[in-house]
Amino acid sequence: FASGRYVGVLSLFIDEEGHVKHVAAEGAPLPPAFEQVARQAFSAALFSPGQMDGRAVRSRQKVEVVFDNTLAGKDSR
Repeated sequence: FASGRYVGVLSLFIDEEGHVKHVAAEGAPLPPAFEQVARQAFSAALFSPGQMDGRAVRSRQKVEVVFDNTLAGKDSR
């Protein structure tokens, strides 16, 4: 991949037990390899489920994913 910064937004659909059941890309797409890695990482994650009136419920969480392979400048520490 060319040096650059790649940004995408994913919607995570989380069930009542905190498992990610579906991942959907939104907006401008990431390069396919980056999107696949992000999908795999979030699909394997376990979240605290949403709560409503003290009960666990399904939820959707939007996350911004950033892949940055630019060289750090001398002043970036």
